[in-house]
Amino acid sequence: MTRSLCLAVLFLEACAGTPAALRAADATSISDGDADRIAAAFRRRAAPDPARAPRSLDDVVATLRRDRLDDFAAAFEFAAAHRAEPGALALAAQLQLTWGEDQLIVAEILGHEARGSSDRARAELAGVGDALAQEGSAHVAEGMLLARELITAAPNDYHGWRAAADYYRLTGDWPRFDQAIARLDTLDPRSNGYSFLRGMEQLARYHHRARAQHFFREALARDPKLARAEVQLMLGRASIGTEYADYLRLKAISPEHQVVLWLGPLIERQHAEQVAEESRHESSQEDRALDLVRAP
Repeated sequence: MTRSLCLAVLFLEACAGTPAALRAADATSISDGDADRIAAAFRRRAAPDPARAPRSLDDVVATLRRDRLDDFAAAFEFAAAHRAEPGALALAAQLQLTWGEDQLIVAEILGHEARGSSDRARAELAGVGDALAQEGSAHVAEGMLLARELITAAPNDYHGWRAAADYYRLTGDWPRFDQAIARLDTLDPRSNGYSFLRGMEQLARYHHRARAQHFFREALARDPKLARAEVQLMLGRASIGTEYADYLRLKAISPEHQVVLWLGPLIERQHAEQVAEESRHESSQEDRALDLVRAP
């Protein structure tokens, strides 16, 4: 197994879990039409919208907050081209890590859902998932190279240690993660990046969803448009109803996010099916109650 595939496996084993709305309908989860639509969306990644190309490092920060896969390539190219400017190298490192993790998350979801699909849909999704996992692990590795470069150049800079901690989290290297977190504790323990890291640690290391959600909400309280934190809240929900509310918030924050575009129709359909089922159940209970009242 290659290093990149090992990294992908480590991530998937520690992933926060498949969204509740997707878990709920494994038997009929992704149709052939769904698979075709998702595969087409994946192939369209090669043509990002030029209007979204960043013109400043502030635009790159906005790209990270929006968390949209299709925007990362142009944002990274801009940050790399302006690496002499303060903060550019740190943004480049974080872009690579976030880019890779987002790809691994979608790959994990697709791999799970493919199990309950037709042979054709399963094959279609497997190809997309494998490509995402390969690309994602490569981006994560590149992010760590940039983080090391940043730490070497500025050992007391928060952003290098933040990126390094992200890498160690993704690869399950908890001793080194603890070392990086110790540095962050002294540099900036109140940042959104720190809260996000702590939330993901609770999921991957301790499997404690309630504590993780506390950290994600903490980050969102500081920055209500931090899409990555909203995604993780959604992934950790135990029911379709609560997950759907987080999905709607994600859609409002980042309407073209990959979860919204690729998986949104499936989530919305399954939520509608659940609402209809609950309505039928309530109607049935009312009918039984009326029958009891009418009984002699």
